[in-house]
Amino acid sequence: MSRFPIIDPPNSDGLYVFVEVAPGRVVAVANTHLPSDPYGPYLVRDGGSRADVLKLERDTRLQAAKDAVEPLPNLAEHGIPVFLTGDFNSPSHLDWTPAVAKARADVPFSVDWPASHALADAGMVDTYREAHSDPVKDPGFTWTPGGPEEDAHEVFDRIDWVLRAGPGHTVASRVVGEGDVSPYPTDHRGVVSTVDVRPAVPPTMAAPAQRNVDLGDPIVVTYHGTDAVTLRDSSGRVVARQQTPRGNGTVRFATKALSKGRYEVNGAPVWLYPRDEPAQVRTTRKSYRAGQPITVDFANAPGMGLDWISVFKQGDGNDAYLVYAYTHSEIEGRLTIGADGIGDWPLPPGRYVVRLLPDDGLRSVAESKPFTVS
Repeated sequence: MSRFPIIDPPNSDGLYVFVEVAPGRVVAVANTHLPSDPYGPYLVRDGGSRADVLKLERDTRLQAAKDAVEPLPNLAEHGIPVFLTGDFNSPSHLDWTPAVAKARADVPFSVDWPASHALADAGMVDTYREAHSDPVKDPGFTWTPGGPEEDAHEVFDRIDWVLRAGPGHTVASRVVGEGDVSPYPTDHRGVVSTVDVRPAVPPTMAAPAQRNVDLGDPIVVTYHGTDAVTLRDSSGRVVARQQTPRGNGTVRFATKALSKGRYEVNGAPVWLYPRDEPAQVRTTRKSYRAGQPITVDFANAPGMGLDWISVFKQGDGNDAYLVYAYTHSEIEGRLTIGADGIGDWPLPPGRYVVRLLPDDGLRSVAESKPFTVS
């Protein structure tokens, strides 16, 4: 949510957007949510060693952190201010220091947490620590103000961050929680950071406002620095073309006379579906052997950055996900859930379904027919 226009740039793969904070000037914003389980501080609490927790973090969260940050350093190098926010489900290497280990009973030893270190190596600056450099004096706990998920022997930590890269500096940063809103509605505190930046001129582009458009609604395109915006069908045929003045602006293409399917706007894909057509997800087989990868086809997905497809035991709720993979913002496609998926693998024998859930949420928009693992 933003009071400024949000632009989904071509080739972003759903990993970041541009926010137009001044006419013709943008910053890049990305958001992520690293895997939550198993949780490193709980392993330490329960007697795990430094070596144990480092292995857990490398196996569970490190690659997800690298994937989230992968396109961002290039943007920063080209002078675009970059922000990466989210629930990282990991403490920071800036927090579990030798000084903190001496001061806090729940931190028995220092830990160079791999996810946060990888993000720092990619040039991301932790704005809260930039404003509050002493983790003993200002721990900045975001997990947890309490809630139904709270463990009876909870470990409190700072796992929600606002990171920045590129030109700029942090002016202030603070934690927002139950002292600001009562009753506080969630199990994570928030972080508000104020950063002084010089927004950048975006690259030449034509960016559809949505990747999935209802037939009958217009395709709305924001452009910068291009002479024309062209709509092509899946065969490459020009369906419509609009000349554009140099600079920035918006054009619209009518869709009432078009057919369902895939189109491209200056190379950026757009899908058209009838308004009431549901999302679909299905497995390519009715049965699998234990340990055999599960191939899944999906269509009419929302196309959000963290859409995911997960396996569930037949009849279980959406919070009982077993193993999953992200769609990478694709509207239609095929993915494989197996040993490289996130979660429990291999699946034991039983009856299962797969579901498509938008944007890291727990609301399903499509469910497959049941399949068997034997």
